[in-house]
Amino acid sequence: MHQVQVLRLHVTKKADDKGTATTTKDLSTLGADDLKLQVSDDKKETAVTAVIAQIKAKLKVDAKLDTDFTVGDSDFTAPKSDGTGKIKVTSKSGSKVLVEGKSAEFSLTLKAAESTVKDLSTITGDKLNVISDDASQEKAESAVIAQIKTQLGVEVAKTTDVTFSGFKAPSQSQSGTITATAVSTSTLVKGSATFNLTLKFDEASTPQDLSTITGDDLKLDPEGDTKEYAVKQAIILIQNKLKVITALDTDFTVGDSDFTAATNKAAGSIKLTAKEGSTKLVAGKSVTFSLVYRKNVDLKFFQDLINGEGEMGAMMPTLYKGGVTIDPTTSTNKDNVNNQVKAFIEKLWPVAASENINFTLDQLLKNVNATYYDDAAWTTEHSSDKIQSLKISVKNNNERSLEGYYLHGEIKTHIVEQIDITTVVKDESQIALECKQGEELQALQTYLKEKYASFLTEHRTTVDIFGLNNLNKSLKYKDDGSAEAGGSAEVTLPNSNPEMIVNSLFSKTITLQLKVTIKSGATK
Repeated sequence: MHQVQVLRLHVTKKADDKGTATTTKDLSTLGADDLKLQVSDDKKETAVTAVIAQIKAKLKVDAKLDTDFTVGDSDFTAPKSDGTGKIKVTSKSGSKVLVEGKSAEFSLTLKAAESTVKDLSTITGDKLNVISDDASQEKAESAVIAQIKTQLGVEVAKTTDVTFSGFKAPSQSQSGTITATAVSTSTLVKGSATFNLTLKFDEASTPQDLSTITGDDLKLDPEGDTKEYAVKQAIILIQNKLKVITALDTDFTVGDSDFTAATNKAAGSIKLTAKEGSTKLVAGKSVTFSLVYRKNVDLKFFQDLINGEGEMGAMMPTLYKGGVTIDPTTSTNKDNVNNQVKAFIEKLWPVAASENINFTLDQLLKNVNATYYDDAAWTTEHSSDKIQSLKISVKNNNERSLEGYYLHGEIKTHIVEQIDITTVVKDESQIALECKQGEELQALQTYLKEKYASFLTEHRTTVDIFGLNNLNKSLKYKDDGSAEAGGSAEVTLPNSNPEMIVNSLFSKTITLQLKVTIKSGATK
């Protein structure tokens, strides 16, 4: 319960920090990836605008040129089509949002011109509905490839341009799904799209009467609680029962008062009325369906939490983002890795409740398959090597197994072996720091970021792995030292309290000795 409280407090604090700052922020704490900017042209003004946006996104403060930071005449090099530029910004004395005298140098690259590569994610709405000759994955893939050509005008090839995953076979009573994902090296497409599959049928040759749908067929079980999900399910039922392919606004309408969303306490409803001029439906006829309540849950929500991605993921108190860290002595054992992954997800699970996801982790795990891989690209299934990645997907026909929910999507994450911190942070006697009162951890973070920059780059991570965040309460002055006067102090990395260490890249802790000099007259 203690961990749950800490997590909730942390999330709330981060949310409250949006757009405001109670302390000045240090430019030098920006991570390696934060210092890479893409700009639309080679003008200095464009680069400054990009810097301001990045500072706001990463440090949560609104900084202004000449008020909070400067850019010297020699601090800007324009980017070129065949070369990288740079811009160095230095915080000014008197700034109310940035720590004085700190700097950051951003690399600048020109955004690539719009390419001819087509984005699969632009295929939306009823364009995602395809008809398969039978219930096999082979036929479904062929139908999707044909649909991509129709919608995007490119003839993609399996393996070369797209791969397929998440196949759910269609039946006479239920639609299926399949996801097409662009191969990174494809010159034709990018992104991904999930297509809805229905079985091939002989379409009726005359308009059909909606009012002939009766009995149990009037109860729809959509994939979510919105009007769009209800319409999608209604179209599938009409296709199965009346043997016609229809579309909203072309063949039927749903008035503003014709849809009532289902809730977890009451069924919803949707009324469809056939339009004049439809070649598929008898004009003026209508049908009203009742709607079962389901919350649409995309597993990518949990992927974002685990990997520290997206708005919610960025608020997680995880020290390492981009994967799940594990004990290196167990990296070849699937069961041990599975237990460590589950333990990590459990620490993040309270966030699900804040999104009205009220099933338990154990309930979710009963309805998904976990596949482990011996490479980081999710291609070579685990045999005996070290596990490097994991994919979790919904079991076939289990999308509706949890009452009130529709599960779909997948979780993809990396499995990362922990490192003994004493093999990284070493030969440190007493670290000399000079800072304002109360900013010892910020100063130490800057020191570690500079000294261990190559380690951070090699492991594609940020200085956050050292745990110098607001959950680290281990700083202690000793002997004649004090927070007001400085002096000898010590701090434990990533934290002296094991409960506050979430997904650490390091397998141990280390206590560093500090010699702190408080800047004269400087307080937070």
